[in-house]
Amino acid sequence: MVQGESLELTPTEFRLLRLLMQHADRVISKRDILDQVWQYDFGGRTNAVETYVGYLRRKLGPLGAPEIVTIRGRGMC
Repeated sequence: MVQGESLELTPTEFRLLRLLMQHADRVISKRDILDQVWQYDFGGRTNAVETYVGYLRRKLGPLGAPEIVTIRGRGMC
Protein backbone atom coordinates (compact mmCIF):
# COMPACT_ATOMS: atom_id res chain seq x y z
CA MET A 1 0.00 0.00 0.00
CA VAL A 2 1.11 3.52 -0.78
CA GLN A 3 -0.65 6.41 0.96
CA GLY A 4 -3.41 3.96 1.90
CA GLU A 5 -3.91 2.89 -1.73
CA SER A 6 -3.47 -0.69 -2.87
CA LEU A 7 -0.85 -1.16 -5.58
CA GLU A 8 -0.67 -4.15 -7.91
CA LEU A 9 2.87 -5.04 -8.98
CA THR A 10 4.28 -7.85 -11.05
CA PRO A 11 6.86 -10.03 -9.28
CA THR A 12 9.67 -8.23 -11.16
CA GLU A 13 8.29 -4.80 -10.30
CA PHE A 14 8.06 -5.85 -6.66
CA ARG A 15 11.69 -7.09 -6.58
CA LEU A 16 12.87 -3.87 -8.23
CA LEU A 17 10.90 -1.64 -5.85
CA ARG A 18 12.10 -3.63 -2.83
CA LEU A 19 15.73 -3.29 -3.97
CA LEU A 20 15.38 0.46 -4.51
CA MET A 21 13.74 0.88 -1.10
CA GLN A 22 16.40 -1.22 0.65
CA HIS A 23 19.09 1.03 -0.84
CA ALA A 24 17.24 4.34 -0.79
CA ASP A 25 20.29 6.11 0.61
CA ARG A 26 22.59 5.31 -2.34
CA VAL A 27 22.76 5.09 -6.12
CA ILE A 28 22.48 1.56 -7.54
CA SER A 29 23.99 0.88 -10.96
CA LYS A 30 21.89 -0.68 -13.68
CA ARG A 31 24.29 -3.62 -13.72
CA ASP A 32 23.73 -4.19 -9.97
CA ILE A 33 19.96 -3.92 -10.47
CA LEU A 34 20.10 -6.51 -13.26
CA ASP A 35 22.18 -8.84 -11.12
CA GLN A 36 19.95 -8.55 -8.06
CA VAL A 37 16.47 -8.31 -9.60
CA TRP A 38 16.76 -10.49 -12.69
CA GLN A 39 19.76 -12.61 -11.62
CA TYR A 40 20.57 -13.01 -15.29
CA ASP A 41 23.33 -11.73 -17.57
CA PHE A 42 21.70 -9.48 -20.14
CA GLY A 43 24.98 -9.07 -22.03
CA GLY A 44 25.26 -5.37 -21.31
CA ARG A 45 21.72 -4.47 -22.42
CA THR A 46 20.23 -2.50 -19.57
CA ASN A 47 17.00 -1.33 -21.21
CA ALA A 48 15.02 -3.84 -19.10
CA VAL A 49 15.89 -1.75 -16.03
CA GLU A 50 14.74 1.45 -17.72
CA THR A 51 11.52 -0.21 -18.89
CA TYR A 52 10.61 -1.52 -15.43
CA VAL A 53 11.55 1.73 -13.69
CA GLY A 54 9.14 3.41 -16.11
CA TYR A 55 6.42 0.97 -15.10
CA LEU A 56 7.03 1.74 -11.42
CA ARG A 57 7.07 5.50 -12.01
CA ARG A 58 3.68 5.32 -13.75
CA LYS A 59 2.18 3.21 -10.96
CA LEU A 60 3.68 5.15 -8.05
CA GLY A 61 3.41 8.71 -9.40
CA PRO A 62 -0.35 9.18 -9.02
CA LEU A 63 -0.10 7.91 -5.44
CA GLY A 64 2.36 10.62 -4.38
CA ALA A 65 5.20 8.17 -3.72
CA PRO A 66 8.80 9.43 -3.68
CA GLU A 67 10.29 9.73 -7.15
CA ILE A 68 12.74 7.18 -8.56
CA VAL A 69 15.63 9.28 -9.82
CA THR A 70 17.96 8.32 -12.66
CA ILE A 71 21.47 9.71 -12.39
CA ARG A 72 22.94 9.53 -15.87
CA GLY A 73 26.04 7.39 -16.04
CA ARG A 74 25.63 6.15 -12.45
CA GLY A 75 22.29 4.42 -11.91
CA MET A 76 19.06 4.81 -9.96
CA CYS A 77 18.18 6.08 -6.53
